Amino acid sequence: MGEVVGITAATIILGFSTLWVTVVMFALAYAFGYALTVGPLMQEGVSLPTAARDAFYSETPSITVMEVTAIGTDLLLAGGARWTEPLFWTALFFSLTVGFAAAYPVNALLIGFGVKEGMGSPAEMDGRAGGGRTKGGEAGSD
Repeated sequence: MGEVVGITAATIILGFSTLWVTVVMFALAYAFGYALTVGPLMQEGVSLPTAARDAFYSETPSITVMEVTAIGTDLLLAGGARWTEPLFWTALFFSLTVGFAAAYPVNALLIGFGVKEGMGSPAEMDGRAGGGRTKGGEAGSD
């Protein structure tokens, strides 16, 4: 989400150079990634400083891998393309897919090491932090 907003704002609206488009995309990817973690934690009653620290530790590795991979792929494929060219949007879509694929194992490792929690099925959630799941991944019982 941050990348799409960043590339749209920096390229189409502001007309930035490739370097500044990259900086804006990177910054907004982190901002959106952290916000999507901090918000739900605060809804669960976690304080802002604690939620921000948790987001930093749990999201930074995967966001970094995704952004380096996605932006690198995008620059490699369409670094000079204009936003009016199909190559621009096709490369963006492809690069986000590559970034997601690169970040997936990082997220799996972070979940495996207990740094972040996996997402449970909404039907199985009972309102407790962690989606009503135990460390073993099975739904908790009352």
